[in-house]
Amino acid sequence: MTFSWIAAIFQVIMIALIILFFVSLFLFVIRIINNNKEKLSTLKRLEEKMDIIIKEIKEEKN
Repeated sequence: MTFSWIAAIFQVIMIALIILFFVSLFLFVIRIINNNKEKLSTLKRLEEKMDIIIKEIKEEKN
């Protein structure tokens, strides 16, 4: 039984690619979650501003 450097290098490359895939997938999911949190907080601030504007308009009418 002989040791094949080509097969060993191929296996190392394949393992590295699999690890890279899972790390990239994890980072992608984290970025999507953070983006959704940021959107929700932006929408909440926008809603608060709109409430203030509506309240001021109602006060001006009275």
